[in-house]
Amino acid sequence: MKLDSAGLQNAITNQLSSLRTQSQPADDSSKTQMLSGKTRTDTVSLSNTGPTFGESEYIAFEGDVHVLIVERSEKAGRMESVLDRLSDTQQNTLIDTDLIQDEGFLALAEELNDDELSKLANGIEGLRTPPQQSGFTAELSAGKNTENLIATLTGLNGETRSRVLDEVDRHAAKIPPRNTSETYQPTGQLSPPRGAAPADDLHNFVQTVTHVGDVAKTLDTLAQFSDSQQSDVLHVFGKDAELGSRLAEQLSDRSKTTKDTTLNYLGGLAAKADPYLSAMTQAVVPPGEDHYAVPQHDNLSSDTLMGMIESSVGMLENYDFSDEQVTQMSTQLKAMDASDQRAYIAITETGLDQLIGADSQRPADMETNEEVMATVDALRSDVTVRETVFMARMGEQRDTGSDEDRNYYQVKQPGTGERDQETLIKVLATDAWVNRNNEDVDLSTRAMHLAENLTELGADARDQQVHDLNRLIQQQVPLIELSDDYLQKDTQDFQARTNALATTQDMEALRDAEQAVIPEQREAFWQAASMAGDEVDQLVELLNKTPADMGEKMLSFLSEEAEQIQNGEKTDEQGRESVHELINFFESNLETDDRQRYLEGL
Repeated sequence: MKLDSAGLQNAITNQLSSLRTQSQPADDSSKTQMLSGKTRTDTVSLSNTGPTFGESEYIAFEGDVHVLIVERSEKAGRMESVLDRLSDTQQNTLIDTDLIQDEGFLALAEELNDDELSKLANGIEGLRTPPQQSGFTAELSAGKNTENLIATLTGLNGETRSRVLDEVDRHAAKIPPRNTSETYQPTGQLSPPRGAAPADDLHNFVQTVTHVGDVAKTLDTLAQFSDSQQSDVLHVFGKDAELGSRLAEQLSDRSKTTKDTTLNYLGGLAAKADPYLSAMTQAVVPPGEDHYAVPQHDNLSSDTLMGMIESSVGMLENYDFSDEQVTQMSTQLKAMDASDQRAYIAITETGLDQLIGADSQRPADMETNEEVMATVDALRSDVTVRETVFMARMGEQRDTGSDEDRNYYQVKQPGTGERDQETLIKVLATDAWVNRNNEDVDLSTRAMHLAENLTELGADARDQQVHDLNRLIQQQVPLIELSDDYLQKDTQDFQARTNALATTQDMEALRDAEQAVIPEQREAFWQAASMAGDEVDQLVELLNKTPADMGEKMLSFLSEEAEQIQNGEKTDEQGRESVHELINFFESNLETDDRQRYLEGL
């Protein structure tokens, strides 16, 4: 609104001398001063002329909290014409934000019809309410989003621009009126505006259209989702427009249930993504010093949450899942805590790549690859496996004797934790795959025991054991492309270790026995431990109690037995019987001479 001459006569007289120095250079054709005008109430229509002083004529525009005093000029006339087309509330928005003086805005406003201009003003007012989602950064500030919106609208054709304004107006209508009363903190500073969840959609939509390459195509894509689905997918668009586009493309033809569950989950992750938390989790540690943290220290960082979305979208691109499979994954993830979610996604992503291979050009039909999905599901469905995978990112536990310190673990160097985690998943996935046809093995139970026993080793020993296992399975193609006969032969040494590791009930004793064996007999040790089956702990106990020379003879004998089994000369049952007889003899005959004669006769 514009103030009348009488209402501003005294104020302008007292401050006129400062107007020329506090606003624009003296040679500007338009001079402006913004004053607090909240208490000014006397107004007339915009068609009236402002007060005149000497040779200069000024027009005063009153907003809700500010007054703009503008020298009469061609631009001032354009400002007045634009404001005349809007309601009082919309005029206040443009005055208080100072947009009415922005040349870019004026040029755009003059191109818009009255309905479009009204929608734009509504959107600008809506953007003044901050979003409630985490990560209210400069990219989601009212000024930046408004500036980007005007620039984007200016470059669009009439049809697309009108469609954008329709959506801007629709999202702005969700936002309740702002509380314009100013409040102050105890320090005397003005309290920042409070965010509102209904403002999320508008901010995210503006972020979307101002950062995508093809606005019209994006509008078409969004139109394939319901209002609630759009709210969820816009959370992703608002944080990463390119990732949002990929997600929307992958879900556009999915069933309503699949869209609902998947977008509800992934949109929720994006809404919680907070760049500030990402920065806080990147601790600055002096060279040579260890950094410790709770394992969940980065669960809510923006890098982690957006990484989970990236992995999920990547899997949708690289594999042809059925709607039921996608819905199942989203539903299961939604019911888990953040740590389990991270492990579940990591197991699925790395496990599928190990078993069938990621291929966005020719994604495999996962509905027909039931064995692959069953193998992956056996791993990710077990809570112990998920916990072990999650903890693979961390190093040794800090233990100073304080109960509190026992909750802290060494944070590995960037990239190392992810590598160790990926290697562990490859080992678990390979072991499950080569045992999938074994009727005596429940894959989930075996994976649980294997993961549990690896955890007992401690972080450093666990990582070393996992990398030793991984070196035994360096196939260059996905496992599904290899025949079972080839895999069984190629992974014999690998299976010998995992069989023992999954069966033992005394991981410490098994580790001690392995370390006591001379390097030349390490593989013989694992072959014997595997051949022992359920009696692995008895064999280990025997080796730990037996003099080294006798132990070497035992392992030499059992290694020959294992070789005969591998060559088909003996059965697995015969091998287990050989171990059983050896254990029984040594338990029944304690005399050294008797044991020596027995070993020499083998």
